[in-house]
Amino acid sequence: MNITLAYPDEPGVYDVDPAYVEFAKKAAAENGGTLNIEHDIWKASKDADVIYAKSWARNPDKHAEKGKNYKKDWCISHDHFKVAGKGAVYMHCLPAKRKFEVTDELIDDTNISIVNDEAENRLHVQKAIMALTMGNRM
Repeated sequence: MNITLAYPDEPGVYDVDPAYVEFAKKAAAENGGTLNIEHDIWKASKDADVIYAKSWARNPDKHAEKGKNYKKDWCISHDHFKVAGKGAVYMHCLPAKRKFEVTDELIDDTNISIVNDEAENRLHVQKAIMALTMGNRM
């Protein structure tokens, strides 16, 4: 799998631990994939098959101060899918911060957004974990 990890270039606010990045890059390379870091959401969206949004706030206080500077470009919308690959889908682990991480129009667009299917699948996995940890007594 080829992954592009995108987050604003704001040191101390959105950086990812370099040890994790190196581990992930090595694992990707060993398995025929890549991990790239991008600080331009439009470049990251280009030709993407999936846009999976997640708030990258490593420091909530600094994010509250700096995050509003990125809302215009980083709030995922239908515009991002104009540059994404044909048939691209939107995913989010939920709950999403509507109008900040994603527009209402996009997250509610069942032709692009698969967040509800993703949540349903997660529910079944969670139920299976509960069953296993309870000794299959369900």
